[in-house]
Amino acid sequence: MQFEKQPQNPAKTAVSIGILAILIVALLFVLVWTGVMKCGTIPGMCDAYYYIFGEPKVLIVYGDAGLGNPELLHLTMADPTKLGIRAQTIHLSQVNTGNLREFQLVIVEKSRKMSTNQIKMFIDYATGGGRLVWTGDAGAETDAESGDELAYANDLDPNAEHKAISPWARKTGTSIIRLDVLLGLTYVANFCEVRGCTGTETFVGNLQTEPTASDRLIYGIAPNLKLYASEGKDFAIVKENGESGAKRVLSVAYGPESNLVAGGKNYGKVFPMIVSSGLGGKVVYYATPPETFVEDGKPQKYYSFITNLYYDMFR
Repeated sequence: MQFEKQPQNPAKTAVSIGILAILIVALLFVLVWTGVMKCGTIPGMCDAYYYIFGEPKVLIVYGDAGLGNPELLHLTMADPTKLGIRAQTIHLSQVNTGNLREFQLVIVEKSRKMSTNQIKMFIDYATGGGRLVWTGDAGAETDAESGDELAYANDLDPNAEHKAISPWARKTGTSIIRLDVLLGLTYVANFCEVRGCTGTETFVGNLQTEPTASDRLIYGIAPNLKLYASEGKDFAIVKENGESGAKRVLSVAYGPESNLVAGGKNYGKVFPMIVSSGLGGKVVYYATPPETFVEDGKPQKYYSFITNLYYDMFR
C-alpha cells in the first residue's frame, strides 16, 4: 500500500517558522538579561535589546567614609568622550530595596560603615538578578547604632572555634547574612592599615592579569601596570574563600619584600584586585575603586578600568 505525500501548507509553515523565530529571540533576550550571554555576541542585538528595554540605568551608592571617590566616578562616566552615562547617585542612608530595583547596575563605594540590614539589601538585589559592583572596604565596619553582630564560625558549626568569619558575615537573630559568600572573598584589612602610608605614594607592586588576559574587565590594560598607595588612596586586602565560583581577573604582586609582613602576621605576596562572581559575572569586586586609576596627578590615566566595567556588564 502506498501513501500519498500530503502537500505542504505554505501558510502553516510560515507560521511555524515565525513562532520558532520568536522563541529563539525570546531565549536570547533571557540569556542577555540573566548575564549568561552578552548582547554584543550577536551583531545588532544590543541595539534591539536596549531599544525594547531602554538603556541600562546605573546607580552609585556612597556613604560617609571609606575607599572611593563617587564624585570622580560619576563625572568620568558622564564624560561623553568616555561613556556618556548619566549615573544617578544616592547616599547609603537614603537607599532602599525599591530604589535598587529601578537600576540595572548598582556600584557601592565609600561605604565602610554599613548595617547588616543594608548589606542584606544589596545581597537581595544581586540574587534577584541585579548587577552589583562592590568596591574596597565597603561594609567592612559594623554600625554600632544598629546593634550589628558579626557571625562566628561556631554559629555555623557548634564544634568550630568562636572566631569571626569576616566583617562581611553578619548575624541577625538566627539568620546569617553572608556577603562574603556572594563575593567569594573575605575582607582582611586595608593596605595602609597594615603597611603604613603617608601622603607620598608608596609603591605596592605590579598588577598581574589572569592567565589568558582576555577578560573584558581588563581589556587593553597595560601589562605590569604599577600600583601605588598613599594615605586616602588605598586598597583592600582580601582573600578568596572558595565560595560562589569566583574568578580572579586581576591581582597585585607585592613588590618591596617577598611577602607583606606586619605586626608578626604574614599577609602573603599576591592579592586579588578584581574578582567576578555570580551567574554571568554579574557581581564584580574591585579592591581599589576603578576611578583610582584616573585621579588627578596620575602620570597616565587608565579610563579603561571604568569603561570596561560598563561594557562588560551590558555589551
